[in-house]
Amino acid sequence: MNPRRQRGGGRARFGAALLAAAFVACGDAGARGDRAEATATGANAPGVIAPGPTSSTPSTPSIASPTAAVGDAPLVGGRPSLDALGQAIVDGLNDGDAAALRAVVVDAGDFKGRLFAAVSNHPSAAQMGPDLVWQLQQRESADELARSIERHGGQGLRFQELRPAAREERGEVVLHRRPALVVTDSSGATQTLEFLASVIEHPKSGTFVLLAYKVRG
Repeated sequence: MNPRRQRGGGRARFGAALLAAAFVACGDAGARGDRAEATATGANAPGVIAPGPTSSTPSTPSIASPTAAVGDAPLVGGRPSLDALGQAIVDGLNDGDAAALRAVVVDAGDFKGRLFAAVSNHPSAAQMGPDLVWQLQQRESADELARSIERHGGQGLRFQELRPAAREERGEVVLHRRPALVVTDSSGATQTLEFLASVIEHPKSGTFVLLAYKVRG
């Protein structure tokens, strides 16, 4: 085998493991959850301690408590309801406006500071840390945002519903997992779009933001 090709494949697998670990760390593996978790927690995943049969194996670090203080301030860029968030996403798609679509994603400062302990529910999060998880997660989010505009932008979609598959309370925030964006197109046909990661709700301020844009399946 060509050594360069082998090294390139290794780098690709390394990058895929990091990206999978980033979303698993934030509890948003979605439809790929089982496969992503296996990748993220495998012996070769970066920064992850794999369990072993000997007593000398280091223990997995504890996960930050979801009860860590988030505070009362509204989430930066937050919308007042799930419907308002869904409408903003549809408006951004119809306008092909990447900046508007990025504006509904969780703020970097909020994520790394106030929210990381609450939304991170996997042992790999403690070792990766908020900066690396944010960087990897938003890299994939930016790619998926561009693809979503290409697929669905400028089509005159009408918002119907933002429908999460599950709701999970984590300390001072609520995670609305695997939300489906239900719209109607110009012909009146209903479409269900699945390119959103979890929605983060902050009940104290009544604000909602999107964790990221994320491919499913």
